[in-house]
Amino acid sequence: AGGWGAAGLGLLARPRLSVPALATLGLLAAFVTWHGITIAWSILPDRSWDYFNRGVVYLAVLAAACLVGALPRAPVLAARGLAAIVAVTLAWALAGKVFPGLYEDGGRIARLRAPVEYWNALALLFAMGLPLALWLARRALAAVFLFALVVGLLLTYSRSGLLVGVLAIGLWLAFDSRRKDAVALLAAAVPLGTAVALWAFRQPGLTADGQPLDVRESAGAKFGVALLLGGVAAYGPGLLLPRFLERLPTQSVLRWGGRAAALLALLVLVVAFIR
Repeated sequence: AGGWGAAGLGLLARPRLSVPALATLGLLAAFVTWHGITIAWSILPDRSWDYFNRGVVYLAVLAAACLVGALPRAPVLAARGLAAIVAVTLAWALAGKVFPGLYEDGGRIARLRAPVEYWNALALLFAMGLPLALWLARRALAAVFLFALVVGLLLTYSRSGLLVGVLAIGLWLAFDSRRKDAVALLAAAVPLGTAVALWAFRQPGLTADGQPLDVRESAGAKFGVALLLGGVAAYGPGLLLPRFLERLPTQSVLRWGGRAAALLALLVLVVAFIR
């Protein structure tokens, strides 16, 4: 509301919406309004109120997206914002494993799910972060981001999220013009992330339900060290590999990188589905 008010006063760029865009906003606003009206006769008004609130949030996100789309370099700003959201969520989720006291319900079910509270939804968020990490491929920290995403995605135990993640990476490699950078980033981060996750699968304090707090704290401390070492190990290759691959023929890099990525994706899927 503040953003649209500022746009109306000329303080922000005013979105130029097409007729279909205006129709979309109008129909969604009418739909959300109807949700609110139905509370008057609903047999479960509290549930109707929840759906109304959710609809208001969806409408607000769409309205905010229209404002962002009117800004200069809007796609870059949106990608950076989404990457930041995913990174903060990922950091909080993994911190709940390193420091079990941060998440009170972590002992009942070990699957990674905080702060979203549902492992499949969290996994899909991480899967959405994979192409964002590949988009940041020219930055060495992108390798650390991708490494942590792989660990987080595997610890959700979400097969659907993992499938979406593999598909997202495949589509990125198919359409991105900087495939060498993406291959280098995947080579630097994915094996390390998979290794840390496989180690975590063998730690009851990290991946078994109903473990006492002291067991989870001991395993969490080890997990924190593993994350730190893995991040450091991913940072170096993430910085050097793109420069090395620039000297090699593009077709050779893509051919061998594609084969390695396919084999690694198959291995990750097998491990996840067996688990």
